[in-house]
Amino acid sequence: MSRLNRLKPRQILPTAARRRKLDRRYLFLVAFAFMLASTFTFLRFSHQQEIDAASLAHFDPGNIITNYNMTRYNSMTEAEIQSFLKSKNKCNDTRTYLAQQYSSYTYHIENGHFVCMADEKFDTTTGEPATKDSKSTETAAHIIYTVSQEYKINPQVLIVLLQKEQGLVTDTWPNYRQYRAATGYGCPDTAACDTKYYGLRNQISNAARLFRTVLDGGWTNYPLGNNYVQYNPNSGCGGTTVNIKNLATSSLYRYTPYQPNQAALNAGYGTGDGCSAYGNRNFYLYFSDWFYDPTDDSTASPLGVSQSLTAEQVKIANKIVEQFKKLGGESKFGKGKTGLEWNASTGIYWVEYEKGYIVGNDKYGYFESTGKIREVWRAKGFETSYLGFPTSNIETNPSTGIYWQYFSGGAIVGNDKYGYYESSGKIREVWQKQGFESGALGFPTSNYEQNNSTGIRWQYYTGGAVVGNDKHGYFESRGKIREAWKSLNFEMGYLGFPTSNIETNKNTGIYWQYFEGGAIVGDDKHGYFESRGKIREAWAAQNFEMGKLGFPISNIYDSGANQKAQKYEHGIIYLDTKTNKAIIKYS
Repeated sequence: MSRLNRLKPRQILPTAARRRKLDRRYLFLVAFAFMLASTFTFLRFSHQQEIDAASLAHFDPGNIITNYNMTRYNSMTEAEIQSFLKSKNKCNDTRTYLAQQYSSYTYHIENGHFVCMADEKFDTTTGEPATKDSKSTETAAHIIYTVSQEYKINPQVLIVLLQKEQGLVTDTWPNYRQYRAATGYGCPDTAACDTKYYGLRNQISNAARLFRTVLDGGWTNYPLGNNYVQYNPNSGCGGTTVNIKNLATSSLYRYTPYQPNQAALNAGYGTGDGCSAYGNRNFYLYFSDWFYDPTDDSTASPLGVSQSLTAEQVKIANKIVEQFKKLGGESKFGKGKTGLEWNASTGIYWVEYEKGYIVGNDKYGYFESTGKIREVWRAKGFETSYLGFPTSNIETNPSTGIYWQYFSGGAIVGNDKYGYYESSGKIREVWQKQGFESGALGFPTSNYEQNNSTGIRWQYYTGGAVVGNDKHGYFESRGKIREAWKSLNFEMGYLGFPTSNIETNKNTGIYWQYFEGGAIVGDDKHGYFESRGKIREAWAAQNFEMGKLGFPISNIYDSGANQKAQKYEHGIIYLDTKTNKAIIKYS
């Protein structure tokens, strides 16, 4: 099989033995056998003291790491990764005899010190350690962190991978060849590494992508269930059937397709026999020693998915689970599609289910977000809009068939017949005073709209509209009074903005609504007409519709040169536009 398809990093020798295998150190051993032997003895002894705590007594080749621990992508911040790398390597190797033997092309040496991975800067274009010509650089910690976030892989997994493949975390004098094959990606057991995968970011990214592919249900040559897993690339060394219990472990076997034999297990971090392989053993040991038991899910998300959560986020997840169960669980929402997700900039948390979401935070609470009400909220910009956070679940009035959900900045209301729309602020207050959908305005049929040139805002309803602005107020606008206002060019006509709701005199049956420039008055029998200026004053002096003139039956019109008039049931009011005086003529 080609190395492109196999993508199996070579991980047969334990760390100390693999160091001897590296050609640059092998040459050094020839020249400095005694000195290097002493150095490795010391390094290995001191390291062994640190890692003797790890136990392989309960090592399970079918469960090397859980899905949850493989995907705890928020387990460490970038700063914490950098601090950890520094804690494992003081980066102070000053062996001058080494520095004299090798050029800066092979090693990075500054001020008599070898530069280790924790202190190295990498060229963002080539992936090689940076040079004076590098235009942009990044640290190993930055690469590990950003890759972990991109593929949602635990950065601790990537750190361990770098160590068990090339010893880069603890190596005090790494060479550039190690960085080129840092995670062993594209390095099969029987051929040279593929150069197209060279570079630290390239190596880490491809490794994380492979893990994510398997975790997401992609191809693996070691699927869940029973699989025959060899002890060594040499098939004559044998193997056993392993019950692979999770996709995280499956991804490790796709990466390094061997299990440790008993000799490897008995040796701890040491060397087993000629049939031993150490990659997955060392992964388990380093992870256990440096972090925690990779098979322990005691801090797993209560949402039933593999995820990295802080203690606070576990509490939030529990509140979402509580709401999920309270609202009907899977029968209402279906199964979970994600773990806990959040927007750090707004402080909102959510979980996606097959049929909707539960969203919120500790300030406003956690509530359902589903269907067409959610669609309106999304169109407005979710919690970043003026509607803000949900503050209730979706509610309904069975007698009217309306649905609504409250938000910190208003509500979304409606039904499938008329649609679902925002409802907030002073426009909502007017609708509320009218009796919501039970009143004369009925159901909303639009979101808020605005004429920027005049500054008016409105919302349509089945029975009319609510219109206005903060200067003049917000008022109902409906029926034939609205039609009359429309014929007069709404707020752009001489009546201007409304300044009252519609009022009535039950004794006479007249209706009216005030505007900046006058009023519209009338009833269904006589019609609805403008009433303004001196003509209105003259009509008012006659006691409006209760006087001799009765109801108006026309708008104001030009009746001759310098003269306007308005007809009434029992007469006409004329206005001399030069003298601004009104004259009444009864019929």
